[in-house]
Amino acid sequence: MSDKDLVIINNKVMCYRGNDENIVVPQGVTCISEDAFYNCVSIKSITLPETVTEIKVLAFCGCKNLKGINLPDKITTINYSTFNACYSLEKVVLPYDLRLICLNAFCDCKKLKHIILPENITSFKFSSLKVIWDYFTGTEHAVAIKCSFLKQYFHFVKEETELKRKIKVSKKNIVKFAIELDDAEIVKNLFSLYKKIQLDELDAFLSEAENSVSVRAFLLEYKNSKYSVAEQEGFWNLEAEKSLGLKERCISDWKKIFGFYVKDGTAIITKYKSLESVVEVPEKIGKYVVTGISEKAFSAYAPRLTDKEKISRKKLEHITLPVTINKIAEDAFFGCTLLTFHSEGNDYIEQYAKKHNIPIEK
Repeated sequence: MSDKDLVIINNKVMCYRGNDENIVVPQGVTCISEDAFYNCVSIKSITLPETVTEIKVLAFCGCKNLKGINLPDKITTINYSTFNACYSLEKVVLPYDLRLICLNAFCDCKKLKHIILPENITSFKFSSLKVIWDYFTGTEHAVAIKCSFLKQYFHFVKEETELKRKIKVSKKNIVKFAIELDDAEIVKNLFSLYKKIQLDELDAFLSEAENSVSVRAFLLEYKNSKYSVAEQEGFWNLEAEKSLGLKERCISDWKKIFGFYVKDGTAIITKYKSLESVVEVPEKIGKYVVTGISEKAFSAYAPRLTDKEKISRKKLEHITLPVTINKIAEDAFFGCTLLTFHSEGNDYIEQYAKKHNIPIEK
């Protein structure tokens, strides 16, 4: 690279006029100016010195062949469209002092899958982690950043209830991403947020992980540690019977799990009786379609609960709701702070979940 190609004035890179593939910005430079490398399509890598503290808007926008760049730890802001249309960018290591990621900073970075969080960050820096989370979880790279959190900052995730809930909502996508990377640590940390992953989900993940050696090995180990051979066989025998229509729960079976009453020919759930943290509400109880959930049905503050029931309701993690539900009381899940909904194609349930700030899986 010719010294004349890289225009530096007052320790600021103003522009680049060359056609080199690998750029090394010299020590002493403190700022990369606006549009400095705009549409420099020849560049494949850029090395910045630790003296750089500021990168202006659009600095690397349009560098479509840029694959890698280091971001010095003193950079606090990744500005508007800094890496917009860097189609080849595969990996970014985020700065230690990062405090803000602006709009479109990584827009159209189609190959960006490895978003590495700064190492050795301490608890008082957690505000910067939330900045990173808030930016990436609304983008196409959401799963990548969640996986980074699960790997590098799992100790924070375990302590932050809100982060934990948001991560759990993306369980299927995270496992799929981890399978692509064949990274068992991601799956191990994710699963530890749950009391137990259901058998049907485990088998679905195992099917997807056919070519992922380490993830598949972990899934098999997890499955066999959580479920005995008899439990596994019993589960699938029951599923087979259900699919063949040979065995359905009768009303007396459902009464052991739910309190309910019948109104206008439909069933309304009034109380959850089990202590399990994962719940599936049926579409039907006997011949009655389940259409509603009444006041405090699952609430940790419902009257006349035993101490054991109160604790179990506070630990409710996951509830699958049928598409037939069209009415849920405002306080039906009051106090269930760890809860995530699962529902397919029910706008009412989605609106209810949004109103009450309950994560929902689809």
